[in-house]
Amino acid sequence: MSKRIYFLDSLRGIAAVTVVATHLAGTFKEETLMKEIFEPLGRSAVILFFLLSGIALSLALKNKSPFTWQDYAAFLVKRICRIYLPFLVIILLTECLYFGFTPTGIPSLSAWFNTVGSGALQWKVFLENVFMVGNYVDRIDPVIWSLIIELRISIVFPLFYYLVERKGVKWGVGLIGLSFGFGTALLFVIDQQFLIGQTIFHLGFFIIGILMTLHWEAIRAFTRNQKVLVMLASMALYFHGFALIITGIHLPQVFSDVVIGTGCVGILLVCYQSKKAQDFLARPVYLFLGKISFSVYLVHCVVFIPWIYLLHQMISSVVVIELLSLPLIFIVAYLSYLLFEKPAQQFGRKLGKQISQFHLQLSEPNKERTNG
Repeated sequence: MSKRIYFLDSLRGIAAVTVVATHLAGTFKEETLMKEIFEPLGRSAVILFFLLSGIALSLALKNKSPFTWQDYAAFLVKRICRIYLPFLVIILLTECLYFGFTPTGIPSLSAWFNTVGSGALQWKVFLENVFMVGNYVDRIDPVIWSLIIELRISIVFPLFYYLVERKGVKWGVGLIGLSFGFGTALLFVIDQQFLIGQTIFHLGFFIIGILMTLHWEAIRAFTRNQKVLVMLASMALYFHGFALIITGIHLPQVFSDVVIGTGCVGILLVCYQSKKAQDFLARPVYLFLGKISFSVYLVHCVVFIPWIYLLHQMISSVVVIELLSLPLIFIVAYLSYLLFEKPAQQFGRKLGKQISQFHLQLSEPNKERTNG
């Protein structure tokens, strides 16, 4: 069990690094080689994040039956502390940073780069980010959209977990199809408004995580050759964005996401069954990346984008500036982990424990009255 958790964390760390590479590449206006190589990876990494979260949350709920309202309150408090508190601190610090300088854009760089920081000091933009409304998600810290989705799904996740656990695989598959179908329809009707369609669509990947957690052992063990074939096929699906760029094919994002999700499932199944893969992912560098992955994901844009503004008049090459920003990203991420993320997790666990103990304290007198 411990190796499963470790390799899941390591994969999350690797995915966080690929998101950093994607955003660094997304800085350039021109279709450079670096941009074409790294840009498709960001979306694949986020889909992997969602599936890994589905597995991690399922592991937290597994063997907790009955699941009381107090258990739900403790679960929700821990998730809010885990996701929202570090996010809130980074948003507030970023706003303070933008008070120091107002990003005005750099014409030679991409529209995505120039959007970050624009209007960040407006109260409407600030408040809608703080309260995770789902609008203006690209103005302060552009990774917020996935955190909104993750926190929203966390609120209803126990319901879907126990529904799938009790009703079985067919219900799970049906819920996945319903999530993808209804989410896609909403995206076509209301687009990105409040991230409602995105939230419902990506719920499907969390449910896939539930099914995988509940049925790891039931999946037939692969032979050595089958592991190789499954891994190669899964990697091809995970990185299929490269083929789309080369061929010039434009696949709707929702269909591409499902293809990526299928690749993620295959990769995870092989890792689960392969001791070599688990040993590889248990190396200290991957475990460290896994530990700080959330902070890397949370802070990297608000580190390297101001860094470019600071240095672009002194250093003509943006590539050089970005390379110089890499050590700073990981230093800030580690500090964020130590100062904000880890304390928030500890605070969440403490609150969750207090909620559970309060429930036990209330139940003891009731038992005594019954026995009396």
